[in-house]
Amino acid sequence: MLAGLERASDRVETSAPTSGNRDVRKTTVRLHDGRTVSEYDDLQHDSYYISVKTPNGQGGGQGGGQEKARRRPGEGQEKAGSVRDGQVLRTNVSRNARTGAVTTRTDDDLGSGDVVERTRLASGVEIDRTTHRDGSSQTVVTTVDGRKTTLGAGQDAMGKDSPAIARAVERGDSLDAIAARQGVGREQIEAELAAVGLGVRSGDKGGVKSTELVAAMPDEISRSDDAKGKVTIDVVDGQGRRRRTITQDLDGHKRKTVEETFNGYTLTTAADGHMRLRQDATGREWTIKAGSAGAALAHTLLAIDPHSRDARTGKIDCPGSDRDHAWGR
Repeated sequence: MLAGLERASDRVETSAPTSGNRDVRKTTVRLHDGRTVSEYDDLQHDSYYISVKTPNGQGGGQGGGQEKARRRPGEGQEKAGSVRDGQVLRTNVSRNARTGAVTTRTDDDLGSGDVVERTRLASGVEIDRTTHRDGSSQTVVTTVDGRKTTLGAGQDAMGKDSPAIARAVERGDSLDAIAARQGVGREQIEAELAAVGLGVRSGDKGGVKSTELVAAMPDEISRSDDAKGKVTIDVVDGQGRRRRTITQDLDGHKRKTVEETFNGYTLTTAADGHMRLRQDATGREWTIKAGSAGAALAHTLLAIDPHSRDARTGKIDCPGSDRDHAWGR
């Protein structure tokens, strides 16, 4: 190849590997029309790029893609083409400073036309999205345990549908039911959640099946089902506020009980709307009528953030233990 270049050019020069690791080799071809074509070959990373410099400043990069231009005083303009790997694929690496995700994009623009974007999340999950020349695409999610799952055509690995899935689980839907509605398998739902950093843990202990969505943003959600059809769903938000919803069949009717715990109190709301407020440290309890002023006050007690700097949502005075009538008794 070098012999062929020498016949078509004035001179071919190849330098010994340079740079800090002495792993970059430069081959320069000076053409008869005055242009200089240089190949920078990174032996360590098996990649290269081509630059072209012309004496009149009208440089031309090789290989397409985004090009960078540089010029020294008294010299022509030099344009460098895209970095390509050993298989002549155009590559580009970017990092998301906020999330820590690293994306490597490879473009087979000289061959099949496929574009592959591989994103490695800080959690270790990898997302490979391949887009073909005809516009069709395929996304594969690889979890930290090495399991590979191809997402369905309507699924999105960028988190568009994940909040809706989390809310459906919070309402009481199982992942199997959500998958059936979307026409995909449960493993594909789990992979879609993993793609946004939301892990799924499942178990079966003593006849109680459990599913936990770990590191939800910002909530953590878990669900357990026992053999009698009792479903328990726990949601913990970023402030530590816990909401437990228990649904079970009693006398042929669905009964739902909600427990909310925050600020040292637990508020239990029965299916008929009546409430019971417990001070967790002392065990003291108050019974609250549905729709009473005390009911609204109890909700406020569990909604406020005592550490907030906003006066409208910060700590407020709560009724003392000697004012039981305030809770609607």
